[in-house]
Parts: sequence; structure tokens; C-alpha cells
Amino acid sequence: QHVSDTSNPLPSEQAKKPLLSVSGMGPEAAQAAAAMLVEYGAEALLSWGCAGALSKKIHPGELLLPHTILTEDGQALHTHKIWQKSLVDHLPGTLKWHEGMLVESSNMVSGPKKKQELACHFNAIAVDMESAAIGRVAKQAGIPFMVIRAVADTADEELPPCIAETMDNKGHLQIQRLLPAFVRQPRLWPQLIRLGSHFHTATRTLKFVSARSGPLFHV
Repeated sequence: QHVSDTSNPLPSEQAKKPLLSVSGMGPEAAQAAAAMLVEYGAEALLSWGCAGALSKKIHPGELLLPHTILTEDGQALHTHKIWQKSLVDHLPGTLKWHEGMLVESSNMVSGPKKKQELACHFNAIAVDMESAAIGRVAKQAGIPFMVIRAVADTADEELPPCIAETMDNKGHLQIQRLLPAFVRQPRLWPQLIRLGSHFHTATRTLKFVSARSGPLFHV
């Protein structure tokens, strides 16, 4: 049974207090965090964070509410229609959001060429490393699943390889490890500044959605 099956109603709004786990980067970490939440009694799973855009029409900070997550092995995981509609109904018309397919990548997709390949091959709007792993856990547990992501890097943006190499297991940049690379290659500074600005914009969007729709997460 897919988690998007609308015959499976959402749990009562009187349910337990929401649980939170900061998984860090990558499918393995996301799967472990999601499994732990289910073990602790979670009755629905929400994949929350940033993603990379695959369409040039999608800009930094815009909201992604994919209806389908495509795994690397070709499995389609569908988000819960009723839960997602409830969220959309509470969003202001001024907030730009996109619905479509998000694809899984087990590694950071850093270049425009790879992003274009994913967009053309799968007709997808975005890519991330964690949502499919969380969706698989939700499907196995038979509970609702939704994805809320904000765009942190655009389809034509090149991410320096040193970004992925200097992140810790929580997805935080280790500045002390990053600086030597930027000292050796000063041309990378504009990219880092631009990426930081985009990440700040994405974070602001997520904070806004959380403040506006917080009660909807008590499912």
C-alpha cells in the first residue's frame, strides 16, 4: 500500500506531540532517522529541508511540494494527497511553490550538466538525497508521508566539489576545512557567497512555512 493512498486517513489532530530528528546528509542517515522516529511512535513522516532545482524556471527560496519521489532504483513513492492539500490550503497566494517529481541521488548533484540530464530523463523538478529514504520507511510502516523542501541551488548553478568534501555528518560546513581550498582558488569565493545567499533564502522560506502551517504538522 502506497503512503499516498487516500483511503488511509491521517491520524487525529489530537495525536502525540511531533517528533523531530536532524538526520544530516545522505540516504543512509535519513533512513536511520526515519526508522528511529517510527520506532518512537511517529504516525506520519515529513521530509523537511533544502533541495536542488532541476528546472531553470525554479528560483532560490521557492517551495517544493513534490507529489512523487523517484528512487534511484526506479520506484515511485507518492506523498499523501490529503495532507499536502491541507498544507497548500493554508499557504498564502504570494508564496510560489512547485508540484511535480523529485528524484533521489545518493550523491550531491553539483553540476548543471548532471542536473539537466536528470530533468530531461525523468521530467523532474528537483533532486535531493534524503526524501526517498524517508519515503521508503514510511511505505514500509504504512504511514503517511510528505515532502517540504526549499530550493537552495538552481539548475544552472555549479557547486564547488570542496563543499561536499568539507561537510560533516550533520550537513554542516566545516569552515576550518573549507578555507584552505578557497585560499588556493580565490575564484570560488563568489560561488560560496552566492550559495550562502541562496541557502539563507531557502531557510527563510522554510521558517515562514513552519510558522504559517505549524499546526498541520500535528497529524
